[in-house]
Amino acid sequence: MSKLPKQRLTFFFSDIEGSTSLIASLGERYADILEQYRCIVRSALAAYQGREIDTAGDGFFAVFRDTRQAVIAAVRMQRAFATQAWARNVDFRVRMGIHTGDAIVAPTGFIGLEVHRASRICNAANGGQVLLTPTVLESAGEPLPEGADTIYLGEFLLKGFGQPERLFQLIVPGIDNPFLSPQTERPLPTIAVLPFAVRSMDPNDGFLGDGMAEEIIIALGKVPGLQVVARSASFAFRQQSLDPREIGKRLNADVIL
Repeated sequence: MSKLPKQRLTFFFSDIEGSTSLIASLGERYADILEQYRCIVRSALAAYQGREIDTAGDGFFAVFRDTRQAVIAAVRMQRAFATQAWARNVDFRVRMGIHTGDAIVAPTGFIGLEVHRASRICNAANGGQVLLTPTVLESAGEPLPEGADTIYLGEFLLKGFGQPERLFQLIVPGIDNPFLSPQTERPLPTIAVLPFAVRSMDPNDGFLGDGMAEEIIIALGKVPGLQVVARSASFAFRQQSLDPREIGKRLNADVIL
């Protein structure tokens, strides 16, 4: 038997968060929403050189030869969902996972550990969230297209994988980006350090609080057996008046400082 070829590709997975609950609450209306969701995904795949490989229920698996096109497609999809009145009215949210890696090209599709990794990344995402791996960012290059940006979320254990995966959230400009920790396990106890509030009339003193928090993050990062939430993630809550317990939940942190 001849050896099957390998290709380096970008794998895209998506599905609807809480689809079972939506079916239960919407009944026959869900069929129309599912069809509109599929139309938006397929339109973006066709426009940005994505190849649909498999569809099961509300899940999509597609591949891209060009990683930047995959990022553009994800941005356009999330923007499209955010502007649909029907999506807002029923709390409709799509989660996505994108990963770049090697896979065997077989007559039946694409085979390999990296395909499974991409699928697990999608499963870890929250509704409305697009998760990326470092290989996506390396392949896409900087700056990201469509004015998109990323936030580093930390290292997480994906189901079936022994080593933690570094995950980034794609920030889509112009829409509400839910900032939630991935739905998976962290390999180590986790602490998040929030920026300190300096009670002073001088706005320049705010830098003092940031500097103190950054020094603590650096110091804690050197402690064995402890996972520290990235500065970009914890500082995103600077202007939000949330209960620390809620922030800890969103960051999947065991301790908030």
